[in-house]
Amino acid sequence: MAEGGAAKNVKGQFDVTDFKDTFLECPVCVEHFNQTSRRPRLLNSCLHAVCTACLQALITKEGGNQITCPWCRQVQTVRGNVDTLQIDPVRDKLTEYEQMKIEKKIFCTDCPDENEAESRCQECSSYLCTACRSAHRRLRFSKDHTIITLDELFRDPQANFKRSHFCQYHPAQQIEFYCNTDEQLCCVSCCVVDHKDHEIRKLENAADAERATIEKQIQLISKTSELTQKALQKGARQKQTITNITEHNEADITTLYKSLKDAVEYDRKRQLANLKEKSRVALATVQTTTKAHEQTMAKIEATQGYVTKLKETADAVEMLQMYPSIMRSMNGITEVPECQVIDVTNLIFKADATTLKMSLSESADKAIAEVDRKKRKRTFPV
Repeated sequence: MAEGGAAKNVKGQFDVTDFKDTFLECPVCVEHFNQTSRRPRLLNSCLHAVCTACLQALITKEGGNQITCPWCRQVQTVRGNVDTLQIDPVRDKLTEYEQMKIEKKIFCTDCPDENEAESRCQECSSYLCTACRSAHRRLRFSKDHTIITLDELFRDPQANFKRSHFCQYHPAQQIEFYCNTDEQLCCVSCCVVDHKDHEIRKLENAADAERATIEKQIQLISKTSELTQKALQKGARQKQTITNITEHNEADITTLYKSLKDAVEYDRKRQLANLKEKSRVALATVQTTTKAHEQTMAKIEATQGYVTKLKETADAVEMLQMYPSIMRSMNGITEVPECQVIDVTNLIFKADATTLKMSLSESADKAIAEVDRKKRKRTFPV
């Protein structure tokens, strides 16, 4: 299964434990993400995620304001410490659910007694014991909230396991709107105070529009993926052709010069060195193009996998949170990197009789001259 695949049962429910490890696993420490020191931090350049602890170690190791994705080698700009990188809301939510399912014991988040929870408030995303559930029902601000049992939550997690999203500027109020003018999520107070006279849309309406934009872009990327795959295949064929020509040429050159003596052996080595240099240059050219294609494919696969999970699991807020990152990731990968044409005819060895005779003649002349020089230095007793 590709990165981030999850199985669905006959009712359309998903089981987080069926996710391939690569989606909910840090590629550096190979540990599952959690809700403490290993929360998933998103790399906007490629939509891969690294746990907080490993990301901090990478920032410290690489220094400066850039880090390299350990998965696909895309470069991510970092302004400040690890906390400036966004926590991936999709992976984080799935990690929370997986951790709950593994531990099989959830404690009440509203009381200090660490009582075991038996229900969950959907509006507050709070886990409640029996006593706190009763208290929650009596409070004026929460008496109308929807409370479900944990059994109901686990029976249909896709429908029931949702997070409440509260405004960062007005923590008591939930996010209900999206400002098109400022491209920001906002609550009622934000709309009145900070976004007055702006184009305000309901979350679902705004999310639907962005989903449509993402869908169009992912279709373009799919075409790019097909063309890039073909380019990679062409590059592989070119590499094989270059290798085959080089091997045949080495055999031809070796056969041609095998019967010759020192002067011919010298010429053979010179020809081989020249051939290998041309082969090296040609292979380096193809390798550079192949590397660009591989990076493009890695980014495409990461984006496609992430968007698939986003469409399956993300709510409106998460969709809007991730929309800028997704679009940034997809920009620039709708065109296939140019595949340079390699002139393999330049690599083919051509036996040139005139040049060979000239080379042998020069070698012979040098050898004769050297013999004559030595002869002139020799003295014989009279």
